[in-house]
Amino acid sequence: MKKIYILLFLTLFSFANDDYYPKIYMGIGGGILNNNIYRSNISSNETYKSNPSFGSIKFGYGDIKAYSVELNLYYINNKTNVFSNNDKAGYAVDVSFLKAWDFGIYLLPYVSVGLGGGFMGIDRELDKTLGFGSYNVGAGAKLPLYKHLELEFKYEYKFVSYEGIDLISETAKYKSHTNMFYFGINTRF
Repeated sequence: MKKIYILLFLTLFSFANDDYYPKIYMGIGGGILNNNIYRSNISSNETYKSNPSFGSIKFGYGDIKAYSVELNLYYINNKTNVFSNNDKAGYAVDVSFLKAWDFGIYLLPYVSVGLGGGFMGIDRELDKTLGFGSYNVGAGAKLPLYKHLELEFKYEYKFVSYEGIDLISETAKYKSHTNMFYFGINTRF
């Protein structure tokens, strides 16, 4: 009897429309960041602006028309001199939860929330790397091109808190309001 239930389940599952079932997907993309970095432990109006580019690889699981969870890996081309005289590239990882809607217009809008962390190289006497963490909120849209291929456009706001930097007389603490503009292509399996 157990074999009959299993056979019935597999038969029904094979005839189902697989467009609505969760799938594993991966994507590649990139974009630009708009950073407004400020010192959080002093009362100063001094802010630093940077616009580094970034590349991303993502892995996800979910339904394109409902809920998904994503793991994003970033390479940030951070050529600035905010944290040291020679800030180097950064690497980050984010976990995001997405909610998408299907309004029947072929474009699938979504919102996302998540958190992440990473590190970047700096050139200071006492510190060689700088860690950071972030909270993320975003909105975007996916444009299906084919059953297993889609384009993605996204805006994401990130509140970033950086690890303290040891100065001789104090520890400098930085925070950042970051706007991220992303374009990518995803494939679903």
